Order: sequence, then structure tokens, then C-alpha cells
Amino acid sequence: MMTRDEVPPKYRKAYDRAVTGKASPRTAIRLHCLMCCGWIRSEAEQCTAPGCPLFRYRPGAAPSRPGKGFAPRQGTQTVEVASGAGATRNRCRKAGSPEGAA
Repeated sequence: MMTRDEVPPKYRKAYDRAVTGKASPRTAIRLHCLMCCGWIRSEAEQCTAPGCPLFRYRPGAAPSRPGKGFAPRQGTQTVEVASGAGATRNRCRKAGSPEGAA
């Protein structure tokens, strides 16, 4: 579990609202995606983890606005995790995190 001190100052107010249940679902999803991608907004928007239950709702996807959403980037690559023969990770996942962890 992440502590408040590990959250970049820019996102702390939103994080506080989310952990107390006062944030909108959109804000909570955005924070989850940012945490998963190391707090790098462009990585969250370019996420290549279609197995994630929140993939459709990630920042930049705009599922409720047809034609305004995320267009998958061509040539996106995964990176290999050093631990585990042949194991791959989506690029916004941190190397060494447990399989299926968000």
C-alpha cells in the first residue's frame, strides 16, 4: 500500500480525497493509472495493458465520447522482466512487480 508521503506533491490533494472516498470515480481511476505508471501522465495515457479492468477508462481514453478516445499507438513494445524466463510486462508496469498487480 502506498503512503501519502510517496505520492508526488502535485497529486496529494486528489489522493487524500480518493482514500477518504470523496473523489469522483474518474479521479480515483486517474490516480490508480498514474500510480501504476510511476506517476508519469504520458505513460498512463499510452498504457498498453488491455487486461487491466480500468484500461477502457484510463486517462486519455474518453469511452463516453466516440471519436475522441485513445487511438492505440503503432509499434508499442513490452519490456522483459529480468525475473522470470520469457516473462513480459506492459511498458507502464514496474519491472519486478507481481504478475497481474496494478
